[in-house]
Amino acid sequence: MSASPTVLVACDDLILLDEVIRHLEEIPHWRLVRSVRTVDELLEQTSEPDCILISEGLAGELSENPQAGRLTAGLVLFGRREANQTLRAGLRLGARGFVLWPDECDQLRGLVERQVPAAVDESFASGNLHAVWAPKGGAGASVIVAHLAGAFTIAGRGTVLVDLDLDHGDQTALLGAEAGVKTAGDLLRVADELSPQVVQSVLWSHPLGFRAILAPGRAGETAGADPGSVRRVLSAVRQAGEQVVVDLPSGLNPVVGATLPEATSVSLVLTPDLLGLRRARDLMKGLRADGLASDRVNVILNQAGGPDITPKEVEAVLGVSAVSRVRADYQIYRAANRGELSPLGCKLLAPLAGRLAEAGRPAADPSGTPGSRLDKGASPVLQEGWRPLPAPLQPGRVRAKVRIRG
Repeated sequence: MSASPTVLVACDDLILLDEVIRHLEEIPHWRLVRSVRTVDELLEQTSEPDCILISEGLAGELSENPQAGRLTAGLVLFGRREANQTLRAGLRLGARGFVLWPDECDQLRGLVERQVPAAVDESFASGNLHAVWAPKGGAGASVIVAHLAGAFTIAGRGTVLVDLDLDHGDQTALLGAEAGVKTAGDLLRVADELSPQVVQSVLWSHPLGFRAILAPGRAGETAGADPGSVRRVLSAVRQAGEQVVVDLPSGLNPVVGATLPEATSVSLVLTPDLLGLRRARDLMKGLRADGLASDRVNVILNQAGGPDITPKEVEAVLGVSAVSRVRADYQIYRAANRGELSPLGCKLLAPLAGRLAEAGRPAADPSGTPGSRLDKGASPVLQEGWRPLPAPLQPGRVRAKVRIRG
């Protein structure tokens, strides 16, 4: 398991210092505790990092200072040229090695992490993985993902939202996240060395209580993602939450292909129109050929405003037995435009969240014992037909339908 070191950088060259700090920021589980420009500042600092990176310009001066022995952290030297005097200074200081910058910067991690005690592995329950996916863009999948995460959280379930639409990163705006946070791209770059500590360092906390791994939002990121790395990242993230909700890019691409087979449930988001239904039918055929079972698929008809395509017709065309229908409401999208979650949106998706939370659990006793999924008297979530919202949240035409068959 990867270590999570704390690092201090001592460098007299401002440009070089900036380059090193930028490189360290790309290693998600490392923590930069301080940077200093002189030997005096280095010797005066009171923090005890795991490692101190020292530039060639300060190495000679430090090696001749009698107080250098006070430094208990491991030392690594770096510089733009491999001068003999720098190497001799490194030997006197007992440094772990010298890194020629930037040609050998990839060797820095090995020099530092080999000397840091490995983190103790902890036992985590593996959370459910809920993939939310739209066969074509514009179906509103990202808005549904955000409010589904909110619905899980309101129900008291530990939730992690993962934005794997790496090119666009819409969740950053929808959730009102600040710029500059670490993203799923940082995890994908270190997928071979993931640990719970690495994942925790990337999680961003939403005010409602769930946590999120945001997307970098740079064009070309999705196409360049390695499917094996995507699977390793999702496996690690499942240890961080009871319910993990994944926002996937529309269509078929390497990220979608790597995620769907791993998912506990797949929510297919459609607008009730012929084009969306045809696209979903064609893609479902391919997914079934790849082994995706229909009982893992739930269809969400988003913005269902007319009777042209009904849930029964969707079931017949796609061969699924669970269809949720959510009518559009201006409150939800007005809140989304402000980077906020709508209480109404979370309420509308609460029945679906309750059903998905049961995904992956042992099958219930068909005799209908209280609390089982087949006991329709145990929970209003399992009732057929339209269900009006409670009076405080009931806007005139907004209703949610969840159809579940045994």
